[in-house]
Parts: sequence; structure tokens; C-alpha cells
Amino acid sequence: MSKKRLIAEVLNSAERILAGISFRKRDEGIFDIPVHEGVDGWLGLNLATTQAEYQISINPVIGIRHNAIETLVVDLSGQNHGYQPTIRQSLGYLLPERRFMSWVFESGFDNDLEVARMVKAIELYGIPFMQSHSALDIIITSLQELKLAYAASAAYRLPAAYLVSGRKELATSYVQKRLETISNKRGPFFDNYKIFASNVIRASQREHS
Repeated sequence: MSKKRLIAEVLNSAERILAGISFRKRDEGIFDIPVHEGVDGWLGLNLATTQAEYQISINPVIGIRHNAIETLVVDLSGQNHGYQPTIRQSLGYLLPERRFMSWVFESGFDNDLEVARMVKAIELYGIPFMQSHSALDIIITSLQELKLAYAASAAYRLPAAYLVSGRKELATSYVQKRLETISNKRGPFFDNYKIFASNVIRASQREHS
């Protein structure tokens, strides 16, 4: 079996089994499940294909997507990077082992059985994480502490979260401080952030007017 066929077999099996516990496919290897109104649990099946020709592995990433935050990030940045989570964590760190884990799939083996084991771990440990991290205040704290988000991600999502929560002064203060640190820096990343920050400040001012 070719690696391409193995990937398709495993992902098709995952899609079928995940649908049985109410996950919806949003993109290749990306799924979500409703948690609360306006908040979805997010699942990414991160695929590694660097092993032997007959082998692949998947590291499931569990996240929360707060739709109002994500919509605001797109509106204020003018960039859309697809169906992304607001906060996230690799599934292995939610298991009792608290370490990076991946599930390995090989040609000639019962991959449906291994997919079912992976989905069971998602059900037992991923869904409770989604449910316990769906409140806006918890999302904001997670973004502040950078425990469940990369710094580059939090730089956009935290001020957006402040705006969604009605804390306009915090949103303005946050981006102003970041603008001070990058004022002399050039390049696409910094230029894009300056546009985003300016739009955050304008959005805050509109809310106050």
C-alpha cells in the first residue's frame, strides 16, 4: 500500500468513527464539535509522514474555537488562515502520561482498531478539556499565560478576546505595548501586526463613541 493510500485509509476511518461521537469534518484532518453557543471544540489530526514508506503517525491536537474571537481576528487583521483554534494542546499532555504521544499506523495492520483507540482517547480526555476550557474568562487566562497558545497566536487573539469581553482599555493597552516593541522593525509579520493593532485601537474607540 502506498503512503498516500495509507493516509487516505486512516483519515477516512477517523472521519467515520469521529462522526459517531458528534464530530464534524471542517477540512482535511480538522474536525469540530459543538460545546456551547458560539464555542466549538476543535480537533486537528497532525500527520507525520517522515517514517518508513509503509508507516505514518498522528498527533491529535485538542482545542477550543471561540467563534466571535476568531471572526474578529480575521476582520481586524484582514487575514484568514483557515479554521483555526483559539487555544490548543496536544492530546498526549491531557492523558495521565502527560507527554507527547502519537498513534502509529502501518500498511497491513488493522488500522481501524488503532484509529478507534485514538478516538477513544479523544473522547475520554479531549472532550472534557474542551468542556472545561470553553468559558471566555478561561480562554483569556490561557492566552495571557501562554500555556495553550503560541506567543504569535496570542498576540492577535488576546486583544480580540478583550474586545469580545468588553474590556476595550485592555485591548488598546495590549496592542500599544506591542507596538512600542516593534516600532522600528520591518517585515511582513511586523507590518501586518501594526495594521491589526491600529484596527484594534480604532475598534475600541468606536465602542466608546
